[in-house]
Amino acid sequence: ILLANTIQMLGSIVAAFCLTLLFLRFVLPKLGRVVDGPYLGTNLAASHADSVEAKRVRVGEIGTVVSFLRPSGKVEIGNDIIDAISEGDFLEKDTPVIVTKISGNRVIVARSTP
Repeated sequence: ILLANTIQMLGSIVAAFCLTLLFLRFVLPKLGRVVDGPYLGTNLAASHADSVEAKRVRVGEIGTVVSFLRPSGKVEIGNDIIDAISEGDFLEKDTPVIVTKISGNRVIVARSTP
């Protein structure tokens, strides 16, 4: 009686596994065509957004560190306080910096010699 119950249980597990595979293989892909979900209809490959902060500054402008750059922090350039990344060095507050590169929404600065 124990052997019969074990065989029946293993048979049920194998049958459930096979039915699950069949469901995933055949029914689920067709269900996706029936339901019109909130899917993205356009391709975003060519889209990008530059930061407003990066557009306000230009390469070569000089500013001052407002919060420690380790390596990122806040820099004041003109009247704007922007997020910036230092070029390798950790810079203390009130250190003069120069914008060396703007890459997308990243403003990269380096220590400026006064």
